[in-house]
Amino acid sequence: MSGDRLSERGHWDALFKGVELPRKLDFSQHHYRACAEFMRPFLEQKRGGALLEAGCGASAWLPYFAGTCGMRVSGLDYSPSGCELAKKNLELQGMAAEAVYCADVFEFSPPHAYDVVFSYGVIEHFTDYRRLLSRMAGWLAPGGVLLTLVPNMGGASGWLNRLAVPDVFDMHVRLDRAELGSAHSDTGLKLLRCDYAGVFSLAVVPWARSRKAFFLARPVLSLINYSNALLSKVCNVMPEFGTALLSPYIMAAAVRDGK
Repeated sequence: MSGDRLSERGHWDALFKGVELPRKLDFSQHHYRACAEFMRPFLEQKRGGALLEAGCGASAWLPYFAGTCGMRVSGLDYSPSGCELAKKNLELQGMAAEAVYCADVFEFSPPHAYDVVFSYGVIEHFTDYRRLLSRMAGWLAPGGVLLTLVPNMGGASGWLNRLAVPDVFDMHVRLDRAELGSAHSDTGLKLLRCDYAGVFSLAVVPWARSRKAFFLARPVLSLINYSNALLSKVCNVMPEFGTALLSPYIMAAAVRDGK
């Protein structure tokens, strides 16, 4: 099982140590708004239903799904600290998960089917990402929707990650829109939409984790943060569009047929 995993638990445990709670989605950041807008019509149809986030460690999305979208949320992650942070983050915002499961995604057996299964930056950490998608598709109830979000490592965001954090870049399979869409169709689900999301963002690069002294310099990090805030303001007033070159994310939505 672990042979096709490009990142290990220790990487995520170390990452979660730096998380400050509560974590909320900042919709002044254009990339978050673009992702939420992509998912909005699919989530509106499932309001009040059960949602599972696969890879929910310290999730900022679960409170959004529970509070804004009116979903009954659960989470799954193989990092114990990530699971505890996900639960606490919900609690600090006056919400609770139905359950947060600490288990390997390939060994997890859900207690019931879900109306929505969501993952954010998960499948691209597995060389056999199609197998993982098939696994998650099997957790859907008839009519349930699989929502998958991956970073666009084949575009400008990927180039910046390769420059600043090559070790993190190497943990990713570089997927494009066609590959992500066909992978969902190959699970037996009906592909509803697959597209590039967002215009451009500098926030999808973990600059502070760069091992290069240039990127760790405080003035450089401050300039990057300022530039990204300015870019987000510009993107937020532009017509929404996505491109293979500039978009920070690729998103897919697929449905399981049946009543």
